[in-house]
Amino acid sequence: MPLRTHKHLLQAQQGYKEMSKQAKVLLDQYTAEKEAEILQYKNELAQLQLRFDQAQSDILLWVRKYGVGRGRSVFILCTASA
Repeated sequence: MPLRTHKHLLQAQQGYKEMSKQAKVLLDQYTAEKEAEILQYKNELAQLQLRFDQAQSDILLWVRKYGVGRGRSVFILCTASA
């Protein structure tokens, strides 16, 4: 193999290694960003679940306090979706 071709192949290989390292860094950054985004969504979902549970509890208290007639239908609707 001529020396020039060998040198060219080594340079190309080094360039590919460097591009691979850069791609890994970018992938790691992207992964970290997406994991942070997922964590944020999970936290938001947990907060929404707490608010939903509190609303259901409030409805049950309201039905127990005022619930006759229409209140009972509200109670039935709430328990049917749970």
